[in-house]
Amino acid sequence: MGDALVEQFDEHMKLADFWLRRHLDRIHYEWRASFGVWALLAAEAPFMTNNKFSCSNLVVLAIGSLLLSALHARWLKKIWEANDKDKQQYFEWSDRAATLLDSRERPKPPKAQDWTGDWSMQSQMGVTILLLFLDLSLSWSKALSSA
Repeated sequence: MGDALVEQFDEHMKLADFWLRRHLDRIHYEWRASFGVWALLAAEAPFMTNNKFSCSNLVVLAIGSLLLSALHARWLKKIWEANDKDKQQYFEWSDRAATLLDSRERPKPPKAQDWTGDWSMQSQMGVTILLLFLDLSLSWSKALSSA
């Protein structure tokens, strides 16, 4: 393999490494942000049961929980799209580098169909929905008992 090919191979691998690191960094950020959303939703539960609220205040808190959960779902979808783009770029550049070593045709990795099919997104949204359900059921039971 000539020097030019070695340099081109190294450049392709550096680009592949860049996209992989970008993807992995975003995953860490994604989980930290999800833990923050969960902390807010979990902190709301004891707050709602230990304080005396009017029914209208409980409705505002419930709407706030719903809004936070909806924004979290939208944010996760955008994160998934960016992660998918980074993975595709990683595969593209690593395949180009591999082609320099061996010119055989390589199969393309399948593109993910939907963000809801990803286990990471499913687990994050599952915990968010569980905490949302807990908050809504607590506010509903509190509203019924104060009425």
